[in-house]
Amino acid sequence: MKKYLSLFLAIVMVFAITIPAFAADENSPFKIVKGEDTTYFDTLLEAIDAAEDGDTIEMLKDYTMDITSQNQVKITKGITIDGGNHKLTFNCNASNNGHFPILVNAADKNVTIKNFSEIYSNNGGIAVGNGTLNLKDVIITSKGRAAVKSQNQDGSTAKAINIESSTIRLDEGAGSGEATMILSGNQASTLTLGNGAIIEKASASNDTVNGGASVIYLLNSGNHSIVMNAGSKMVAKHKSGNAASVIGFGDKTTAGANSVTINEGAYLVIESKVPTMHFFGSNVTANTTVTAHANAFLVKDGLNPTLADYNEGSTNGGKTYIWQEGTSAVEGYKAYNLTEKVVLDYKFEIITGDSSEQYDCSFKAALECATDGSTIKLLKDYTNADVGIALSGKSI
Repeated sequence: MKKYLSLFLAIVMVFAITIPAFAADENSPFKIVKGEDTTYFDTLLEAIDAAEDGDTIEMLKDYTMDITSQNQVKITKGITIDGGNHKLTFNCNASNNGHFPILVNAADKNVTIKNFSEIYSNNGGIAVGNGTLNLKDVIITSKGRAAVKSQNQDGSTAKAINIESSTIRLDEGAGSGEATMILSGNQASTLTLGNGAIIEKASASNDTVNGGASVIYLLNSGNHSIVMNAGSKMVAKHKSGNAASVIGFGDKTTAGANSVTINEGAYLVIESKVPTMHFFGSNVTANTTVTAHANAFLVKDGLNPTLADYNEGSTNGGKTYIWQEGTSAVEGYKAYNLTEKVVLDYKFEIITGDSSEQYDCSFKAALECATDGSTIKLLKDYTNADVGIALSGKSI
């Protein structure tokens, strides 16, 4: 009897032991391979936490993650995430306090995200606070805020985003209040588009041509730089609205010395029926330099939007450009060229030493342009509409 009782108690003890959870295995969604060792992970956060500089996280199946401010995917190491042509979906909590699903905060390091059939988020995509982000062979779609954004972060330094063979876009159902990409913050951001890089916006315009209606928005005083190489393009596909822009710029009183370079074979493209379109938002300062080849600006055949003038700090005596149709080298599109607008009805002449310039601007702007010792000469009758004009610190 004691023998059977002992056997029974042994069986009970076996079943009383807590059975551990199954360890991650080849059925898990992520793995890291180091030499002959393969480690599997059930979550993206676990994989990123375990990864070291130089590691590659491989995604083995489609994966969905719920995002709050507590479980934002923060990448601080120089790693690669290879999607294996799978889809990564982020469901963002409405209370995630402005956090993007992915934050790259890897100063002086390269982070590569590649080979995703799609990275989809209902509220923002990837933010870059530090380091270099390389995107290759991915589609990034956001239904809320920007799909990709550079931003200030603790200890922020100059940052870079390199994109090739990839499409960055806002979902057609997204609201009108965001650009597809935003370069912001007070540190320099460099965006380089390589072959096959497409940045597009197909959601509605909010009729603010300098910001939310843009395909890409350059914000703050960060001296941002965009370089578009052959095979890349930015496409305005806004589905509704009254005015929109391909590239928008921040407030000209705080904007940095931005530059936009469009090399041969790269294009800014308008494919929208919005009646007034800006290749460049009108709020451009003389600090923004645009260098483009002759065939860089395209409008899809059958569309005839009003192309707003491009003002390079015109309120401060800069140049105004108009768009003139040229000869297109791209089938199905009309090409336009920037042509300086000649203004013959000058109001003021500013004489400084042996040099002089004429301006079509306000009296207040002429006073701002004049330097100590200049003479402002009125060239015609002029009715002033400005108030609060003050001469401070200048002998004019």
